[in-house]
Amino acid sequence: MARYIRFLLLIFPIYFLVSCSGSKYAYEKGNLSLKELETVVSNVSIDRYSYLLGDIKEKKGNDGIYEVKILCKTFCPNSETALNQFVKKFYKIYCVYGDGKPITKEEIVKLPEKIKKEEDYWKAIIFKLQNLKLPEYYKNKYIEKAKKRELPILLPISRIYQVYTPVNCSIVKRNLIFFVKPAEIDKETYDEYININYIKTYEVIDAYAEKLVKKIEEEIKKQIEKDKRTFVWVSTEYDYVKDGLVLKHFLAKPEMERISIEFTLENPTNEKKIFNLTDLMFEKDGQTYPVVYLDENGEIKGVSLKGGCKYIGNNKIEIEPYKKCFIQYGGKLWAKGVIIPGVKDLDGGILKISGYNIGLRKKSMYYLKSAGIYWK
Repeated sequence: MARYIRFLLLIFPIYFLVSCSGSKYAYEKGNLSLKELETVVSNVSIDRYSYLLGDIKEKKGNDGIYEVKILCKTFCPNSETALNQFVKKFYKIYCVYGDGKPITKEEIVKLPEKIKKEEDYWKAIIFKLQNLKLPEYYKNKYIEKAKKRELPILLPISRIYQVYTPVNCSIVKRNLIFFVKPAEIDKETYDEYININYIKTYEVIDAYAEKLVKKIEEEIKKQIEKDKRTFVWVSTEYDYVKDGLVLKHFLAKPEMERISIEFTLENPTNEKKIFNLTDLMFEKDGQTYPVVYLDENGEIKGVSLKGGCKYIGNNKIEIEPYKKCFIQYGGKLWAKGVIIPGVKDLDGGILKISGYNIGLRKKSMYYLKSAGIYWK
C-alpha cells in the first residue's frame, strides 16, 4: 500500500502538468487554485522551473546575473495580467518551498558591498592571481595586498542595481536570488512570454574577482615590459662581509646624469659599527675613476638612511647591534646621487665603498624580479 501511495505521489505532478498543458484557456483568468499550485511547486526542482512554465527562448548573462525569456506553453492565460498573477503566485510559493525569503531593494543595492566583505571574494582573487602564468614576484605583491584586503574594488556589474522588482525571492541555501519581471504577449504572434531575472551570488563573486584580476594582469604585463627595458648594476657577490658588517642587496642604476646607489648593511654583532659614507672609488678595465658626491664643504649630499642606524657627523653612520641599515645615494631625486666622470656603463667594473670591493654586472629589473633575487 505504501509503495502504491508513493507511486501516486510521483506521477500526480506529471499527470497534472500534462493535463493542464492541453487546456490553454483553463487558466484564462489566472484562477489556478492555491492547492494545485502548491502541489506543482513542491515537486519541481529549481532546474526544472523553466520546463514547468515552457521553453527558454532567450538567456542572457554569464557573470552571475541572468535574464531569461520563457515561451509559455504549460500555463498560458490569454492576458498579461493573468499571466503575471500566476507567475507572482508561483514565485511566492516556490520561495517558501525553497526555504527562501523576500529580499528588499536595499539589500540588492548593497549586494556588491556585501560581496566585497566576504572571505570567498578575496579567496577567489588570491586563487586567480596564483594561477596567472607570470613570475611569482609580480603576483606575490598583489597576493599580499589581497590577503590584507588592500586592493581596489571594481564594480563590473552595473545591472546588479537594475534587476529589482517588487516580487522577489532569495534562496540562501542555493545562493540564488529571483526577480519576476513583467510577462508579455507578442503583438504579432500572440506568443506569451514570462520574463525573469536571477542571480547566482557565487558566480557574481567570481565575476567581481575575475574582473579585478584581469586588470591586475594587465598592470603586471605593463610593469614587466618596463622592467625589461630598465637596466641596473648588481653585485656579483652576496652577503659580502667586512669589519663585522654584511653588505647585502646592492643595486646601482642610472638616474639622469647621475648614478643612484642603494644597499643594505647588516650588523650581526653585539657592538655598534661605524661606516664611512665617503670612501668611494670605481675601477674598470685597469683604470681608476673618482666618485664625485661631496659638496663644497666636504660633506656628503643626497644620502638617505632607514633602519637601525643614524648619521653621527663627519660623513659617518653608526649601525646598532643586530640591526640593518638601508643606505641610498640619490634615488628618485635626480639632482642627488653620485657622478663617475668618464663612465657611462658600470658593467664589469668594481665599485669600492669603505673597503668593500663590489664587482658589478648589468641585469634587467625583470631578470632580478623573475629570478627571485630582488628584495623590494
